[in-house]
Amino acid sequence: MERAVARGLLTPADFHCRRVELMESLASGVDDGTTRTQGILSALHEFYQTDCKDCVHVWLSADTDHYSSSVGDRGWGCGYRNFQMLFSSLKMIDTYSSLLQDKVVPCIPRIQSMIEEAWKEGLDPQGASHFNQRLQGTRAWIGATEIYVLLTSLGIR
Repeated sequence: MERAVARGLLTPADFHCRRVELMESLASGVDDGTTRTQGILSALHEFYQTDCKDCVHVWLSADTDHYSSSVGDRGWGCGYRNFQMLFSSLKMIDTYSSLLQDKVVPCIPRIQSMIEEAWKEGLDPQGASHFNQRLQGTRAWIGATEIYVLLTSLGIR
């Protein structure tokens, strides 16, 4: 966010407001929802049912909320945002909803913490070694392996 202020993309006042919001989100471990867009697949389904007469077949995935990057994670947060979208989708699927019903979509720092906790449980020692057993507070990119570790630690096959 400091870079955004330096580039004139964010005012100093907005920076301090966003920082307070970020600190509250970090403290709770829950994503604050400012980057979440709900109902995208429903809107697409409606569009293809009513407005798009040229289409023969359209396949849509399971419903999910979309999580976009923010000023604080632009350029490095896509893997975390992808996990948030996957997590929100799994919560809406009967097979997984019972495992996740009491869980909320975590914020990026909480996701980093969850991955570190999974590493401490012995999941993916090579991946943990690659990151020196530390993700929290970094801008490290994560990928499919770290997502797999998270899902496994949540009991999702």
